[in-house]
Amino acid sequence: MKRWQEILGITLCWLIQAGLVVRFWGRVPLWVMLPLVLLAFVLADLISALFHWFFDTWFEVDTPVLGPIIRPFREHHTDPLSILQHDLIGTAGPACWLGVFALVPAFWAAPWLAFLLSWVATFATQADTVHQWSHARGAPFGWARWLQRHGVLQSPEDHDRHHVPPHKQGWATLAGWWNPVLDRALPYLERVIRAF
Repeated sequence: MKRWQEILGITLCWLIQAGLVVRFWGRVPLWVMLPLVLLAFVLADLISALFHWFFDTWFEVDTPVLGPIIRPFREHHTDPLSILQHDLIGTAGPACWLGVFALVPAFWAAPWLAFLLSWVATFATQADTVHQWSHARGAPFGWARWLQRHGVLQSPEDHDRHHVPPHKQGWATLAGWWNPVLDRALPYLERVIRAF
């Protein structure tokens, strides 16, 4: 059943993205597209970090509704290589469901915003795949290994920092560009939230 849910999530996410492309084709100038794709990549890296931080930090594995989502994040710290047991469908499927819910409102957005959201979803839904490549000690494709070595995608060495207890740094799993800022900001934010 879970496998079919993952396949359905991936299928729906890509169908919605295809629908957005058809709906807004030609309505976003070419000169605007490249900066929006870059912005989408940066935002997806931030989103990957915030989700990772949230599920690593807040609530417990027995929390109603959130517990089943939190469990894999917490178990990943005790067995970091378990992520290698999942194929592309198992890795990307759960994130694609988030993409589905994030993309539906894009049909009513301005064309440039729909374009941006579509690319954010494209990159964010692949953050776990890049995360998996970090644990495999490198991507399976030459072009992706090149991107890892040149700081575009998260490298295994960069992600290793996250797996040093108490797991309070290196949350961004797509590129890791946000890690220097968030490594300082999120512990402070935690203290503020706990104070209230």
